[in-house]
Amino acid sequence: MDERLVKAARVGDVEALHKIIKKDPDVLKSACSVHFEDSLLHVAAGRGKAEFVKQIVTRLPSLATETNKKGMIPLHLASLNGFVETVRELLNAKLDDEVNQCLLKDDEGWTPLHCASQKGKISVIEELIRACPQCLEQVTEEGETVLHVAVKANQFEAVKVLADSIKRHNFHNLLKAQDKKGKSAYQLAAAKKLPSQVVEVLKEDDDEIREERHRTIDINIEGEGNEDSEASNERQSTQDAILVVATLIITLTYQALASPPTTLFKDGSTKIDWECLFSKKISQHSLANQLKECPAVLSYAFLMFNTTIFLLSIYMIVLALRRKCLLERISRVAQLLTVCLILCYSVLLTAVSYNIVYFSVPFAIIGVLAFFWLSIKDWPTLKERILAAKKWR
Repeated sequence: MDERLVKAARVGDVEALHKIIKKDPDVLKSACSVHFEDSLLHVAAGRGKAEFVKQIVTRLPSLATETNKKGMIPLHLASLNGFVETVRELLNAKLDDEVNQCLLKDDEGWTPLHCASQKGKISVIEELIRACPQCLEQVTEEGETVLHVAVKANQFEAVKVLADSIKRHNFHNLLKAQDKKGKSAYQLAAAKKLPSQVVEVLKEDDDEIREERHRTIDINIEGEGNEDSEASNERQSTQDAILVVATLIITLTYQALASPPTTLFKDGSTKIDWECLFSKKISQHSLANQLKECPAVLSYAFLMFNTTIFLLSIYMIVLALRRKCLLERISRVAQLLTVCLILCYSVLLTAVSYNIVYFSVPFAIIGVLAFFWLSIKDWPTLKERILAAKKWR
């Protein structure tokens, strides 16, 4: 490449460019015929020489889409360095093939908007989005949106501008988009412990998307006729059944507290002596004899499990009464409730006779393990859980 052209491009000397072209009208075409690491337009655009760029793209617009060694076009460099006037001149280039420069990616899948987002160049970000809103949808080779890039680079103002633009152009799905590691921009922001206002921008939009999806689902439900009516009735029946079962359990636990089993409180003792369990004398005894020496241990174990069951049952009722009942959450509470019921029953078994402890403890362990094994077998896949959550919302 003519060294005079390179020097003029670096300093943006338009007058020198005119003189060189006047002496040799084909000098630009000659310079383009040989591939260099950076073209003449790359050199000028990367330094923000807007007028020089204008003169080049007017005479040879095809240079605007020529890539350098890293696969970057001049618009990448101008965006990366925040030269908004240069960006405008490049976007004004009249390309014969009508290629959209805003959508062109470098070797790593980055568009000019990714470059501007990483550096927090707000004016350039706004200019690129104004010229081509679709550039918001582009992702890198790592599956990163412009929001991912801005969050990773701690460009707080850029995150806000991008989030607002995404909302304004109805690209709500981008706020939930995940990279190849399965992380959304909101999750990255929360993990990096960024300022709360940055996280809230993403979180608020995330909530708006959820509400919009709920409204869309409600509309679809209204239009699906009898089939959805049956589904709604089935959902209501399930909620009613949950309420009945939870209410019954609450009644039983309350009654158990009002009239505790005589096998647990037959001696009227409610004071527990923890030291007796670990004394040298007691430690030499069998487990049954240890419980006999400290009977209040069983009493307090019963009270603890009974209270836990009572509280979990109330929580199930609260969930069931919510307008947007989440079956998955109720299922988790029910699993914990079942475990507590097994443990509470084991305590009552032991209270009948201390020697039964050799049966009740294995019973409790096997019962809990068997329950969890059956529960894991029935756990839905991630896709099924998402579909179920949408249905119940």
